[in-house]
Amino acid sequence: MTGIIKKLPLNINMVEAKNNWQKFAETLAGKWTGSGAIVDKGGIEYNETVEFKLCKVEPVVLFMYSQNTSHKQNGKPMHAENGFLKIFPACGKVEASYSHPFSLNEFEYGQFEETEDGWKWTMKAENAEDF
Repeated sequence: MTGIIKKLPLNINMVEAKNNWQKFAETLAGKWTGSGAIVDKGGIEYNETVEFKLCKVEPVVLFMYSQNTSHKQNGKPMHAENGFLKIFPACGKVEASYSHPFSLNEFEYGQFEETEDGWKWTMKAENAEDF
């Protein structure tokens, strides 16, 4: 999983980041909506809602995460997942856990950094011991 969070009202470099995680967290917190299509399933279009609820900012930034999709034309639910996103500001590490309704839990670990395009995280499923 790779994500980019555009620099909305933020302009923070990594040296200042430790002192500005509250600002970053407040920017990401909230409900985000969008739409897309499942290409390999004949282009089925969907609407998506993702919500990040801020749980704490020290010593780590912790969000509770929920996501759901619905069919764009008929509004029927398609998918949902819930989990947590944890950012370690002191070292730039990030970890996430997701639970799906079809008895699957995912755990991903990676790095979180500032780029010219915004805040970026790159994660992959690994064993926690490797983190």
